[in-house]
Amino acid sequence: MLNQLNIIGTVIDVEELNGKLYMTGSFSFVNGEYRKGFAVIDLSTGELDPLTATLVPSSTYVTSGDGNIFVAGSFASINGVSIRGLAKLNVADGSNSWEAVLTEEQFSGSSQLYVNRITYHEASKTVYASGKIIGTATLNNGSTFSTNVAIGFNETTSQPVEIPDISTVTIQNPAFMDIEVNPDDDILYISNHPNVSAFDIDPTQGKLTQNFSFSYQATSGPSGSNGIATYPILIRYLDSKLYVDGFGSNYGIEEISPTTGVPTGNPKILHFKQAYQGDAGSLDVVKIDNTLMIVGSYTHIGVDSFTSDKSENGNPSFAVIDLSTGNFISQKILFRSIRLLTLGPNGPQPDYQPMFIYKIFLHEGKAHLFGSITQVDGVEYTSSHYIVNLSGERIQKTMNMKMLV
Repeated sequence: MLNQLNIIGTVIDVEELNGKLYMTGSFSFVNGEYRKGFAVIDLSTGELDPLTATLVPSSTYVTSGDGNIFVAGSFASINGVSIRGLAKLNVADGSNSWEAVLTEEQFSGSSQLYVNRITYHEASKTVYASGKIIGTATLNNGSTFSTNVAIGFNETTSQPVEIPDISTVTIQNPAFMDIEVNPDDDILYISNHPNVSAFDIDPTQGKLTQNFSFSYQATSGPSGSNGIATYPILIRYLDSKLYVDGFGSNYGIEEISPTTGVPTGNPKILHFKQAYQGDAGSLDVVKIDNTLMIVGSYTHIGVDSFTSDKSENGNPSFAVIDLSTGNFISQKILFRSIRLLTLGPNGPQPDYQPMFIYKIFLHEGKAHLFGSITQVDGVEYTSSHYIVNLSGERIQKTMNMKMLV
């Protein structure tokens, strides 16, 4: 069971393993107890697990593999021990001990490693990570990386795995450099502005090669076109299909072939959205039967034109779309903040900003939304956890909410 959690701060990622939910982010309290960016919930009871960890400065993403938990972030230490950017929590052996994935001997010379996204390939027992380096780092296999980086580590050989050519790619924002495993075809995908690259994974040692023809490039376009963005930030392999979303002012989710990169041309899945001020994008997508549940930081979705007021009538940060019709099937829930801009010639003007919802976790017939949530439907909300049913309808209790004054 997972009831409403009271979380102070931002939850960026969650991962379920052995009946427990592992949460990472920049939060500080969970259900009234101090937890610095890492917390565990026992899903059998809904209670906070006593396991704690101090990750300095913060953790961001979490995944599981081979019965263990892997955590990524900008941290330089865990519980006072020097561990840079990528760590393993030994769950399988029952010790719950932390260790560095890359040792100082294997990954040296960098002042700091910031890992933004991680994924795991079970067959080869390899964890892959993407992010950036402050300074220059050298793997013990002779590879040198600087600025933007994607690397792997094989647990069987206990050696780093180089990802070809990625270190030389110019990435507009390495914080949005996504990385995803396709376990059915043993393929690793990496977004590297404006392309998505794909690599064959050696199922024994996790080494990467490009032995097949895969080509995908994101293209920006006006509302109503088939462009998605100037650079992709989200890659999800769901139900034998690959979904890619971008970051920009006019874009949408595109379904592409997982082996060739060719768009399927399915117009029902494509959607557009635009932030009132600046860019935005989808941050997580899950497939539920014949629907897509989509969360992010956008103000509009499923529209190809906007009125002069681009935010008041939007669908901020959350939607469920029927893939067979392209229609919404969820109630509109307004995950947005409202404030008054400075006084202008027409008086104070409302400014609507979408919430950042980072993750969807499906559990026992409910969808649990995690992120940075401060207002819902114009009401102040005091937790970063919100619950809906699988059709996207409200089932949220009134706790953690109070009217704005």
